Amino acid sequence: MRRLFVFLAFCGPFFWVATAWAAPVLFVESVAFDFGHIVQGEQVEYTFRFRNAGDELLEISQLRSSCGCTAALLSTPRLAPGTVGELQVKFDSHGFRGRVQEGHQFRYQ
Repeated sequence: MRRLFVFLAFCGPFFWVATAWAAPVLFVESVAFDFGHIVQGEQVEYTFRFRNAGDELLEISQLRSSCGCTAALLSTPRLAPGTVGELQVKFDSHGFRGRVQEGHQFRYQ
């Protein structure tokens, strides 16, 4: 019994610290994509892949783009540790002229 108490007294804080540091970690394979040259009015799509590299459930509660010209569809709002999700992005170039870059970002929460 005494050995068990000594073991718990010595190792207990380490188990608590490991649990306290447990968290989801969002790992994105690619954070940007270049659609190249497209014709005005054309709609183009790309799918970003991401993974929960942490050791707790990853929950995405809000997803929004900075422009109405871009739509985003999330494969799932919850990812268990180690699982992969996808974000399908569609850009509608109707009404745009010239180079369009930056400023069209996605925000995750």
